[in-house]
Amino acid sequence: MLATSVSFVACSSSDDEKDAKPVEAVETSHADMSAKAHSEMSEKSDAMSEEMATEEDMKKESSQSEKHLSYYIGFNVSSSIKASDSFTLVLDQAITGLLDGANGVESSVSAEQLQAADALLRAQFEEKQAAAEAETEEKEVMAPSEELKMAEQHLSYYIGFNISSSIIASKSFELDTDSSIEGLTDGANGVESKVTPEQLEAADAELRAQFEAKQAELNKEQMAQQQEAQKAAMAQAEAAKVDGLAFLEANKAKEGVMTTDSGLQYSVITKGDASSAMPSPADSVKVHYHGTLTNGTVFDSSVNRGEPISFPLNGVISGWTEGLQLMQVGDTFRFFIPSELAYGARSTGMIPANSVLIFDVELLGINAE
Repeated sequence: MLATSVSFVACSSSDDEKDAKPVEAVETSHADMSAKAHSEMSEKSDAMSEEMATEEDMKKESSQSEKHLSYYIGFNVSSSIKASDSFTLVLDQAITGLLDGANGVESSVSAEQLQAADALLRAQFEEKQAAAEAETEEKEVMAPSEELKMAEQHLSYYIGFNISSSIIASKSFELDTDSSIEGLTDGANGVESKVTPEQLEAADAELRAQFEAKQAELNKEQMAQQQEAQKAAMAQAEAAKVDGLAFLEANKAKEGVMTTDSGLQYSVITKGDASSAMPSPADSVKVHYHGTLTNGTVFDSSVNRGEPISFPLNGVISGWTEGLQLMQVGDTFRFFIPSELAYGARSTGMIPANSVLIFDVELLGINAE
């Protein structure tokens, strides 16, 4: 990208500029000019305080501040481009882009067109710089080609579009398009800024205060929503705990259901060879399984995936570690795993907190070390 040294935060182009706060020139490219300009201003206008006399005064002052800041942004971008002499800003295209961006219209300049325009203008600028460094005495003034004119139109449109669309997206303040257009026009024509450094500083302070007040209110609302969500999640977890205990209490009385000392419940679906091996905690096993919640919701199933899985017994939930050691290769068991032997009070994936888990597990083999 073509880089030109341009300051987008100078408070004025008049002799009073020396009284403004010191600013630092930034290295920027053609296609980044408006984004950088808006970024600098967003940092200044990204907050606000609640100390306003009345609602009516706040609205009046805000409107004036937004006009001042809107004018300054337009003025600073166009005057900076003019001062850099990197390309000729096509004012009507910049204004069209600014209005399109403010109205939420899709950009009429594509990313490809912008990239091509930037490359062409970069080449032209580098040629101008090379000629200046060579200090050629005889300089032939070439009329801009149609391709170059189109590139300047595309880049000018993008700059206007990016100014307004970036500000609208940031929601930092309400852009006054008339003021921005006036600023763009004045800067492009070399007219002295109508907004003084003092007016800009006052506008910035007020808009900062308003934005901070809005952010504080938004943060308060978000905090309240988070607290409500946490309360709802805790209530749901507690209800799941009660329901799980009730399910296990009723389930243990069913025929064929056995309960271990830990509270794990299981039933035998099919038995394999009675002489088959049983896994130990240090073994890795190969299984097929189908996992559901007590309401029948399937949360995981190697059966549904059509592919068994292998894992070490000491690397799974304790209900599985204990249950698989009760099986022999070839057996299929159904496990009813209390939440404390599964994922406890935390939710994971499709499994809510405090859920009792039901697994049909077929032990296919014990993996060789």
